[in-house]
Amino acid sequence: MGYINQSTWDRYAKIINNIHDDFNQETILWKRSKVGIDTNEPVQRFNEQEQNDTTDYTYIALAVLLDYNYFRKWPLTKETEVGELDNQNMAMIINRKYLSDAGYLTSEGYFDFQPDRDYFIHRGIKYKAEGDTLVSQAKDNPLLFQIVLHRKGLLTGEERAEIESNTFDGTFDETFRFPP
Repeated sequence: MGYINQSTWDRYAKIINNIHDDFNQETILWKRSKVGIDTNEPVQRFNEQEQNDTTDYTYIALAVLLDYNYFRKWPLTKETEVGELDNQNMAMIINRKYLSDAGYLTSEGYFDFQPDRDYFIHRGIKYKAEGDTLVSQAKDNPLLFQIVLHRKGLLTGEERAEIESNTFDGTFDETFRFPP
């Protein structure tokens, strides 16, 4: 017999899910690959080789909580001849109910993204997922999803113009704008 009963767990889950609009104030633009979406095409996860990308993308604005690299969460250092390089920049935390309501969970309840193809854009900087995990469980139900992001570089002028002009196919939050 545990100290926390089911109604307390349910209350905790309700608080975490309802507080989403207050805590998740940062907008990340998800550059989502259309490969594998609504098809039977197999999706590879964590492909180590980056090839010339000719993938079609859609852009989706996500409300997330960002956790900057003030405390190490994931071992992303790489040894070089001159020392260690830190590849972790920040982590984004997303409410699973929010993702589910938007239709972005797999049938297993996992965030339906492709880390080998998808990008995340924040304040004009492009990131790739370097690790992901479910977090903050209420009893046996994880409520949040965390993705550790690795900085890939600034957006190109062409990418920035594409986003600002809204000339692409797919979902786009009209309120998304780059900060000055």
